[in-house]
Amino acid sequence: MQNFTGPQELINHLDIYGQQIVVDFGAGAGLLAIPIAKKLSPETGKLYAIDIQEGPLEVLRAAARKGHLYHIETMRGDIEKLGGSKLKDSIADWVFIANVLFQAPDKEIVLHEAFRILKDHGTLVIVEWHPEPAHIMGPKREARVPKIKLFDIVRSAGFASLREFTLGEHHHGLIAKKS
Repeated sequence: MQNFTGPQELINHLDIYGQQIVVDFGAGAGLLAIPIAKKLSPETGKLYAIDIQEGPLEVLRAAARKGHLYHIETMRGDIEKLGGSKLKDSIADWVFIANVLFQAPDKEIVLHEAFRILKDHGTLVIVEWHPEPAHIMGPKREARVPKIKLFDIVRSAGFASLREFTLGEHHHGLIAKKS
């Protein structure tokens, strides 16, 4: 299992570049979107930052303008509905879902939406709060997604080649491929 100290180290490790299309589900204010966009070509790459709340997207838009990251497109969308991202089928090379699944009553729908928009052999990256009781930061323990459950729902959505990782002290995740 790979261990990353923080989001930037994870992003640096991934083969994101150039003209790829990346989607950040639950992008919030851009903790992942901004550094990912910096790896993409401003002319040919694209990052879609999707969130259900307008407030965080406004913060992200301001940060993108300040950083001249005009290839970030923010969108309000409900990723808990099939088609809720408002993106076309098979458009994305990468989908990131960070600190979102623990909040979603129907986690499977979120993963099916990611599967729908990913190109064949596209990559899904999920980051979630560590489920162990020793990790007291974050949401209540019962809301967290244990590793076994995370693997099961990702597989049931059609993903394969699952690789797990840890991110700092408080998060775990996995990287999967659309087969």
